[in-house]
Amino acid sequence: MSAVVKHCLAAEGAQAKAIQSLVGESLDAAAPTPDLLCDGKILCAFIMALRPDLLKKPIPNAMGRLSQVQKACKQLGVRENDLFAVPDILNPPPQNPNAVLRCLTALAGKVADWEEYSGPRLRISKR
Repeated sequence: MSAVVKHCLAAEGAQAKAIQSLVGESLDAAAPTPDLLCDGKILCAFIMALRPDLLKKPIPNAMGRLSQVQKACKQLGVRENDLFAVPDILNPPPQNPNAVLRCLTALAGKVADWEEYSGPRLRISKR
């Protein structure tokens, strides 16, 4: 997820500036921890990096941002049973980080089918 946002930040333009102002320096870590996702900023940046038309301006509070991410995931084709609920992640430490992982994995599967998408891809390791 952070690779997609960083890929978008590397490009010039209004979209990159909007994402940078939203996430600030929180993407400096190699991979965001579940606690960093609780305020919804990185998740909103992820959606904005994928499809800026779905999330033009993030809501200023965490609950609103997380709801925007849910709505965008649904619009992108993530099934209802793969969506996370806002209480799953709202307060650190998240109550159900696996629900967020399930949602993001489902979203990555949808994005992988986009012919126009040229950013980083999710690699699923088999154990």
